[in-house]
Amino acid sequence: MNQARSLKEKGFISADELQVAELAARKADGALKTAQLGGEIFEKFELPKESRTKETAVADAEAELERTRKKNTSQLAQREAELANRKRQLEMRTTQMTKLTEVKEKAVLRAPVAGLVIYTSTIQRWITDDNMPWRVGKTIRPGQPLIAIPELSSLQAKIKVPESISDKIKPGLTTSLKVDARAGQLLTGTVESIGSMAEQSWDDQGRSFGVIINLSAESSGMDLRPSMRVEAEIQVDRVDDVLTVPVTAIFAEGPLRFVHRLRSNSGGISAGLERVPLRIGRRSERFAEVLSGLNAGDLVLVRDLKPGELPPQKWSDQQLFAGGCRRAPDGSIVLAASDKVAEKKPEPPKPADASRPAEQPTQDGEADGQTPPSTTSSSPIAEALPPAKSGT
Repeated sequence: MNQARSLKEKGFISADELQVAELAARKADGALKTAQLGGEIFEKFELPKESRTKETAVADAEAELERTRKKNTSQLAQREAELANRKRQLEMRTTQMTKLTEVKEKAVLRAPVAGLVIYTSTIQRWITDDNMPWRVGKTIRPGQPLIAIPELSSLQAKIKVPESISDKIKPGLTTSLKVDARAGQLLTGTVESIGSMAEQSWDDQGRSFGVIINLSAESSGMDLRPSMRVEAEIQVDRVDDVLTVPVTAIFAEGPLRFVHRLRSNSGGISAGLERVPLRIGRRSERFAEVLSGLNAGDLVLVRDLKPGELPPQKWSDQQLFAGGCRRAPDGSIVLAASDKVAEKKPEPPKPADASRPAEQPTQDGEADGQTPPSTTSSSPIAEALPPAKSGT
């Protein structure tokens, strides 16, 4: 400004120019004061405020950074724990998978031999929850049989015999069998064994013993199947050259056994019937051994008497003695070696076993076997068991 005045005094600039310079100087001075005032305000007010704001922001950022670090550390530990847990689960499931694979392999049953596979529930005699047909969800006990493969090349038959004659059954006895499903075709076999304990019959008709019979080699060509029904006849004894009579011809009166014999005159013409007491030895289902009372060639009646066919007769002491009996003091007939009163009506024959065909009842109810046909003449007699049906 002083320089502009000096120039005005020397005449280098005009008054207007000096006035303009003075005005510019005053503006510059005002601007300087304004700037100085703004600087003072900034230093006193704005700078501390902004410093505090920035410092707060830095502190917040540092706190957020620390929180993020801690969060990341926690998440990392959590993820590491989850990873370890997943690894343990993987190991457990791998072990379980290995075991299930082994179980699956064991669940595949491979037959040791070729043959017919059947469920054990189809060959059980008694129906229980254990041997009901297999179904999904059924509980299987350890050691419980599930299926069976019958060995058809060497078949066996299992039959039952009454305990009253079980002592006559021995291993090695010859047996003949008839298979119902094969038109009654006959087979031969040998007794393998007899059970050590008696079993109660399913129809409550007494106790019986199980007998195992080995079938002969010829059975392999008959296309037999398990649980087929058979009739078995076991020959437990054989007697040659004895006199026999059909058991259907034998009647009983107390302990006395007798037959109705056909009498004939000298010309061979029938002269009616007479009662003849007998002494009976061993017997089968159809024939009995005659120890005394009949001769070879005698004709006997093999049916019940018709009304009036034979008048009532009283036994003489001689006849009773011939039959091994005598008359007790009370008039009843007893065995000669016993004083026990024994005159009773013969018990009716028991119902036929459901596992064997119905049999023709005999008058004395004591037939216990079956033999080949025979006449009253001298012929062999084989004492055998009653037919029994069972499965092969």
